[in-house]
Amino acid sequence: MKKPLIAFTALVIAAGSSVGAYYAVKDKKKTEDKKAEEAQDALVLFDFDPKSINKMEFSTHDGKYTAELSDDETWKLTSGSDFLLEQEYINLICEYASELTASDSYEGDPASYGLDDPQTVTLSNGTDSYTINVGDLSPTKEFYYVSVGGNSKIYAVPALSGSYLDLQRSALITKSIIPYISTSDIKAVKLIKNGKVTCQLDFDETNGWHLPPEYDQFSFDASKVQSMLAVMTHIIVQDVLEEDPDDLSKYDLDEPYGEAVITGSDGVDHRILISKPTQNKDYCNILLCNYNNQVELVYTSDMDFIDYTPFDFTSQTRYNPDFTTIKGFELDFEGRKDSVTIDNESKKCSFNGTEFNLNIDTQLSDFFNFYNALSNLYLSNIDIESKPEMKDPILTAVYHLSDGTDMTYQLCDAGNDQCNIFIDGKFTGELMDKSSLTGKNSLSYFRTEFINSINAE
Repeated sequence: MKKPLIAFTALVIAAGSSVGAYYAVKDKKKTEDKKAEEAQDALVLFDFDPKSINKMEFSTHDGKYTAELSDDETWKLTSGSDFLLEQEYINLICEYASELTASDSYEGDPASYGLDDPQTVTLSNGTDSYTINVGDLSPTKEFYYVSVGGNSKIYAVPALSGSYLDLQRSALITKSIIPYISTSDIKAVKLIKNGKVTCQLDFDETNGWHLPPEYDQFSFDASKVQSMLAVMTHIIVQDVLEEDPDDLSKYDLDEPYGEAVITGSDGVDHRILISKPTQNKDYCNILLCNYNNQVELVYTSDMDFIDYTPFDFTSQTRYNPDFTTIKGFELDFEGRKDSVTIDNESKKCSFNGTEFNLNIDTQLSDFFNFYNALSNLYLSNIDIESKPEMKDPILTAVYHLSDGTDMTYQLCDAGNDQCNIFIDGKFTGELMDKSSLTGKNSLSYFRTEFINSINAE
């Protein structure tokens, strides 16, 4: 009986040992997990709401700056310098810092990690502040070495996060040429060449966008202003070349190609000088006069607006009377005189005494092409300063209106393959290209097509 008892006792002892070992292993794992969790938590450097930040202090190798969030929710420098801040970049600093987590931590000499002379950013929300000191990029370029606050511990944070915290003045400077995000924030645009204003556009609540009063005779197209402003507010600077330069001639800005003055709803005029294209024709230099005379490189195509004139903001087609509002017309063109009568009720008309019927599709189509080529004038420019004499007209058209009055329009040579347009003997200030009179799909072409259509019947 003793042997079974001994065996049983040994089994109990063994079982007890196994249970003890089990709980010992379990407790050890808990301890290890807790330590691992604590170690992971220790790598979470910051955890705050990025939208709560309203002040930043930067200490960079380029200088020291303070930026504060203004009432209009834009970041502005309040000390250290005077330049426009890149809003998206500042907001990304808040985002990356708010959940900054290290991959590893070290003990050692700060100088070995570039933290003896770091770049520093301190973010504040009025109650709490968070300071990040940024040192070197790791040899593998996977991490930046940082420290936080007055803590001597060194952390390795992912390179992407660190790159936004490795502050450079050039990164802080806005990539926009004006401080307005919305086109509605712009209230005036003045374009200047050779010291002369070539285009002036203004906005007021009563008239909206408009040209100066001397252009009231022309049909204004406000949508073209909006298109230009949309480009202006989205121009991206490709490089900041210099601030407060001593010699503008090396940027071809001592005698600029043009100048733009853009006025905001805040009443501030933003003056920009624009060079001719650089040797690489895709780029040109500009000088932002309001902010430390910054010389910047931009795409030439983005600055096309400097060549705009009032003509670019007017309707570029003159419409003479619609055929439904006339009883007929006479045309003197290319040494040939034609007379057309129109009866809009019966749809029966005549051309030089030969009747044609607008109910016949081919004749209707050919007549429309002919009449539209005569009456829809596609303009090439406008000119309110010259006073050309009306002589030796290239074309004369007399419309007999349904109200019993007549309207005459004439085209006279203006040089440079253009014609001046006269209505009832008075220059309208409009010019058109001669190419619309002759050649394929021209007045001459469509008149011939219409004549052939009538003769074929």
